[in-house]
Amino acid sequence: MVGGAPVDASARATDATTIVGPRHYIRGYPAEIDGEVNAVVEIPSGTTGKFEVDDADGWMHWRPDRDTGEPREVDYLPFPVNYGMVPRTFAADGDALDSVVLGRGIERGHVAATRVIGVLLMGDDDERDDKLIAVPLEPALENGFSK
Repeated sequence: MVGGAPVDASARATDATTIVGPRHYIRGYPAEIDGEVNAVVEIPSGTTGKFEVDDADGWMHWRPDRDTGEPREVDYLPFPVNYGMVPRTFAADGDALDSVVLGRGIERGHVAATRVIGVLLMGDDDERDDKLIAVPLEPALENGFSK
């Protein structure tokens, strides 16, 4: 477990703040295959640790808090969805497209096959920061939203 969540079996934790996948999380996977969109889970549903994939090394890092330098955690409530990004994409904010995958917690570092069902049109500091809303398609992860 890293940051209060299990780590996908294909990945490994190098320490308490870093997860390395079998491939570069941004450039090592396609954005989509046959209409299914890949979503890299950075923050599993029910957790509070703010992890993010770094474009330079392709690893997932627990981001430091701007004020304290300690690993950043949301202190008011856990994430209600699995939060992550879509590999090989580029959003208006310069990062990969953000995705939220509905359902129970998926392991940190898992690359989930999903179907996009909508978009949350959002902004951050006067900059567009949309989120793709997706449902898991893998049989082990399917839930009521998947249908």
